Amino acid sequence: MRSQSVLFLMSLLLALQAEQCCVAESFTDKQLEFFENRIRPVLIEQCYSCHNSSKTADGSLELDHRAGLLKGGDGGMIVVPGDPKASRLLSIIRHEVPGMKMPQGGAKLDRTVIEDFEKWIAMGAPDPRDQPPTIEEIEKATSWEAVLLKRKQWWSLQPIQNVELPRVNENGWSNHPVDRFILEKLRAKQLQPNESADARTLVRRLFFALIGLPPTAEESDRWADSLLKTNGFSELVEHLLASVHFGERWARHWMDWTRYADSHGSEGDPDIENGWLYRDYLIRALNADVPYDQLVREHVAGDLLGNPRLNARLGINESLIGTAHWRMVFHGFSPTDALDEKTRFIDDQVNVFSKAFLGLTVSCARCHDHKFDAISQNDYYALAGILSSCRPGRSAIDVAEKLDLNRDRLAAMKPQIKNAVSKSWISSLPRLRDRLLVEDDLWKKTDSTDQVLKPWSLLRKDVSNGASVTEAWQKLTKTWTLERETRAADASRKSLQRWRFQDSNDLAAWHRTGGGLNNEKPASAGEFAVASKGSSVLLGIYPSGVYSHRLSAKHPARLTSSDIRIDGEFDLWLRVIGDGAASTRFVVHDYPRRGVVFPTNDLKNQWQWIKLDLSYWDGDQIHVELTTAMDAPVLVKNEARSWFGVRDVLIWPKGETPPHESLEMMDPWFESTESLVPSSLDEAAKRLVTSIETAIQAWQANTISDSQAIFLDSCMHQGLLDNDLGVSMDASELVKEYRRLEEEIPVATRVPTLEETVGRTQALYIRGDHKNQGTVVPHRFLEAIDSTPYATTQSGRLELAEDLLRKDNPLTRR
Repeated sequence: MRSQSVLFLMSLLLALQAEQCCVAESFTDKQLEFFENRIRPVLIEQCYSCHNSSKTADGSLELDHRAGLLKGGDGGMIVVPGDPKASRLLSIIRHEVPGMKMPQGGAKLDRTVIEDFEKWIAMGAPDPRDQPPTIEEIEKATSWEAVLLKRKQWWSLQPIQNVELPRVNENGWSNHPVDRFILEKLRAKQLQPNESADARTLVRRLFFALIGLPPTAEESDRWADSLLKTNGFSELVEHLLASVHFGERWARHWMDWTRYADSHGSEGDPDIENGWLYRDYLIRALNADVPYDQLVREHVAGDLLGNPRLNARLGINESLIGTAHWRMVFHGFSPTDALDEKTRFIDDQVNVFSKAFLGLTVSCARCHDHKFDAISQNDYYALAGILSSCRPGRSAIDVAEKLDLNRDRLAAMKPQIKNAVSKSWISSLPRLRDRLLVEDDLWKKTDSTDQVLKPWSLLRKDVSNGASVTEAWQKLTKTWTLERETRAADASRKSLQRWRFQDSNDLAAWHRTGGGLNNEKPASAGEFAVASKGSSVLLGIYPSGVYSHRLSAKHPARLTSSDIRIDGEFDLWLRVIGDGAASTRFVVHDYPRRGVVFPTNDLKNQWQWIKLDLSYWDGDQIHVELTTAMDAPVLVKNEARSWFGVRDVLIWPKGETPPHESLEMMDPWFESTESLVPSSLDEAAKRLVTSIETAIQAWQANTISDSQAIFLDSCMHQGLLDNDLGVSMDASELVKEYRRLEEEIPVATRVPTLEETVGRTQALYIRGDHKNQGTVVPHRFLEAIDSTPYATTQSGRLELAEDLLRKDNPLTRR
């Protein structure tokens, strides 16, 4: 009985195979061509990965050969040749079967594709695939290269070409080229155009369509009469295009594309300071009929254009404002995983950019090759790398003539002011020597070590306690010698990273933004700033370093380091000075906000070491930032004048002895040209006065040392040298003129933008996980257009802007 059953099944199988063979042989070349062109590509792209005979056959369904397709899976047959209604495949791809919507995890196939499958089944499911493919054949057929090659043939990726206009006979409706296409389709559907609207209806439609506002009664009457005249319609269109409301209406749509926002969201919801300037920029551009190509360039790389579009009336760089849209992204509050936060806001930028300027959802390819479009995961990271190479920034949009107003005249006046002040100070020194010997308060109330007269105080106290002047002086000399040795040892200590800003090479490794930092070299010792108001002549005299207020505290400034990877537990130390509105911080993976583990320190108008704990960010990437009040990427303060200075930045292992609080101001006491040890208080006072005089003369001659600059600044602020405007008539008049010129400098208008530093390589994140990094992807455009990597050391935004507008890229214009 069993043998009879086996024979029956074998004969049935042979019959089926014979039938299939006969069916396959009976298909016409046209039917097989239909399968090859319309069905097989869909099966390969949408089905083979889950339903193949080599690796994976979900539900026991194999769709990579004819026998497997006709056999079906666990649920039985899915294709009944010649009977579309009985074929479950159609119900499944139409998403009519609950819980079984194919392709899995994707959108429903296009209506025309489903119709192709229905037609294919109706003709008997012609299919020449008589043998299952090998693993190699499956991999080749389903590879991204094969998929891309097919998708690149889509009409939407073909270069735009001029086409012949339809010939429409007896066309009394409209001869406009667009209308001729419409009329051709209407006639194909045996439809007729509606009758023309009356004049008042047309007027109302035009008003709403072009400026978004209704006409007044008077405008409706006037333009309705005009429409009845020759060229009346064109005149109304031109009238509305010239209205300021045209730009206002259409800028709203543009802002929808770029997701305009006034704040960054999340807890605190910080403002996007001056984001509204981007809105007004769009309105002006649309009303001025700025070409679309120009606006695209400005949006992508307006800050990098060699010939930016300048607005002479407003005195601003319009092109730079276009980049503000990049900054209108969500920023979470104090994320514990800063790279995840950066990955998210870069993804937001890629998403908005690709939808607005390419009409594609490139961000779908963050985790895998795109399921529908000709976009690979490599494409996503090529674009993401361009944007991750740029930091959140803020830039002044004023034209150079405004930003540099009176710069040369102010620079020329500073040596004159220095000379006048120096002469006045030297003439006052004899009186200072007398004061040191007579006025006991000068030493009795000098207790803190940061007082320039501390050595004089120690000397006087020791002498008053019975020591000789020689003994007291030798004691001071010993203290100073130990101080210098400690300082020298401090300078030689090993660190993860150290920058000394008297060194041009160290400064060259940092990025400078704003007119306050337009000097390529650090300031030399003796640099000084003139007080912008009040009774003081000078704000300060400084050692060598970087200063943002050398001419005016109105000048914008932001100083940022290169990227630093933190491997281990470290502390960041900065020796800085500034006004209360300037600040410094470390920035983790370009996160721009303040938070629990993202501290920001305001500066003080005195030199200090600031310590910041980096230990939480072991394994992450940071950069260091110093910024004036209005130039921070997010943490903006509304202070027209703001400044900072920096001498040293270093990163030391956590727990090590902190940087030595240097007493450089003591050096001139003991480096005086007088080498003899004083034997009396008169000689000691003379020694101090001589050291001051030597420092003043060095300042005049531009040979002053760092310690002498600190020494003079301390003498000035602590009352040994008069800093009042009345100190010298010459200095007073010069300072008044300097202040008048400085006051004329306008407060720069800043907008949020991107800071271009250096190009950073971007690794592909496997399945979109930033903790699982794969190979590095070079910066480039979409490979469906051109996969050539960009030959630039910068971000590649300029190259990207041009690729958007290249003739063989139809996506931007479509």
